[in-house]
Amino acid sequence: MERQASAEGTRFRLLSETVDAVDDVEFSVLVAGAHKLHCRTLDLSGSDFIATFSGQALASGDGLLAVSQGGVQGSESRFVSDDPREFAFDRTTPPFLLSRASSELVHRGQPLSLRFYDELDEGAAPRRLLPSGRATRTLEVNGVPTEFPVILYWDAEHDVGLEVLSGSSLVHRVLRMDGEYSMRLLAIDLPDP
Repeated sequence: MERQASAEGTRFRLLSETVDAVDDVEFSVLVAGAHKLHCRTLDLSGSDFIATFSGQALASGDGLLAVSQGGVQGSESRFVSDDPREFAFDRTTPPFLLSRASSELVHRGQPLSLRFYDELDEGAAPRRLLPSGRATRTLEVNGVPTEFPVILYWDAEHDVGLEVLSGSSLVHRVLRMDGEYSMRLLAIDLPDP
């Protein structure tokens, strides 16, 4: 499914929750491989933006994009044109996708470190996450609720949690209790083959 999920036209629906807002966010793959995405907050007009992820970010990026209230959160982005709604990332991946390097660590059951570039007070210090078990989660795929096994990761303080779909690079959920932030993958709509 992962190869299909990075195909042009695939849509990912996520729920972004902070202390200030709950947003239903949709990402559409514009360029195969998840290099370029169109993002919009479904209940907030004028919230559209384009996010471009470099090959370096997708290969070895150590950050997950945070989106809240219709905008990019964090400082690891740069504008790619005169359009203030078009961003590029070199160390950050989409919120639903680990870099290949981080994914390899997960599949080997090893610890991994992630940065959250929206945590300005922390200076985006790396958070070391440890494997802490497995669970089953439900995700809609083309409108059909489907159960998936996930691999669970937590930091030592249990402030940061991560759930990765087993056998893939897809992030089901990232949870940061210290910042009261959560982003959860709700649905994937795959294009017709």
